[in-house]
Amino acid sequence: MKIAIILFGDYLKDGRVQRSAEALSQNHNVKVFVTTDPKENYPSEYNDVPIQFIDLKTKKLSKHPIVQILKFIEYFIVTSIHINRFNPDVVFCNDVYTLFFGWFFKKQRKKFVYDSHELWKDTMHHYAYNKRLYKILTWVQNKTIKKADVVITVNESIANILKEDHKITKPVVIMNISEITELVDKQKIDLFRTIDESKKIVLYIGGIAAGRGLEYIIESIQYWKDNIEFAILGSGAYEPKLVELSDKLGVANKVHFLGSVLQKDVLSYASACDAGIMAIQSTCRSYYYCLPNKFFQLAQLRKPILGSNFPEISKLINDYKLGTTFNPNKPKEIAESVNRLFFENFHIAEEDHKKFIETYNWNHEEAKLLSLINNFEKLK
Repeated sequence: MKIAIILFGDYLKDGRVQRSAEALSQNHNVKVFVTTDPKENYPSEYNDVPIQFIDLKTKKLSKHPIVQILKFIEYFIVTSIHINRFNPDVVFCNDVYTLFFGWFFKKQRKKFVYDSHELWKDTMHHYAYNKRLYKILTWVQNKTIKKADVVITVNESIANILKEDHKITKPVVIMNISEITELVDKQKIDLFRTIDESKKIVLYIGGIAAGRGLEYIIESIQYWKDNIEFAILGSGAYEPKLVELSDKLGVANKVHFLGSVLQKDVLSYASACDAGIMAIQSTCRSYYYCLPNKFFQLAQLRKPILGSNFPEISKLINDYKLGTTFNPNKPKEIAESVNRLFFENFHIAEEDHKKFIETYNWNHEEAKLLSLINNFEKLK
């Protein structure tokens, strides 16, 4: 079958969409349709998956609500033309920004898959969007999600909420688990060039944005033991505020901003840290019930995890003894968890790690995805 995968974002940095595309391309003709910030020389394929970059003329214009509507109209028309030329059997939409395409092509008797990466209407997005635009996008999701042949999401909690909120069949859970590839053996000093090799490194992976608890982690650093330092692998508009806070608290020498890297390089960095941390805030239901890809990356690499005491994260940390949890709003409690982890020289037991890997791995999730698409093929 021909499968059009549509993404409003950077495919090169979206591991979930990459894994889906590469899995489906094993037996089907897959093409990814992507738009992101204006880029020169965006690849026409990645890991043998063809990419159609949608270059929008209105992308650089202002964020005024009327202009945003014009941007969407251009995005919808131009992308639809490219998808029509491809003539897919299945339209695979990622998150709310692409849902209109699913609805539109469903009317042309195409199969429509919706992958909800989060609880969109209950995320931090409502702080970033004009209220009217946010209401429009929420309305779009409410109306179009019911049209999907299959809805996919990332964990059981979010699946149950989507089912109740939208009165739909419970979505299929395909967890956001990386495929572990062979890692190049690199010394820590090669990856974290600004950090003394003798230091213990606590690593955050992800965007530098509000709601991730980064300011609480930085505030907690003043209580960390001297031999422990903090590294941030990612970028975002919130970075200058964190730099200013680090200076103000006198911990700038222990905070390292590494910038963002391609998805394929994340595991190399993660393999060099001593522990991973995610102090996600309960600012919305999506964050409270999240279970990010970086959690699985760290656990698969047998790196201890320091995480917010929220349902999905706590369950796996406690069930498999992967690390420790804390109240993400309390810097001193975060510091106590960090110090205790290293004072007790905590390591994930080999047996616990084995059980985790056997239960949570991409092979299981890939099989579920392929089964869904194969069912479409049987119905042709």
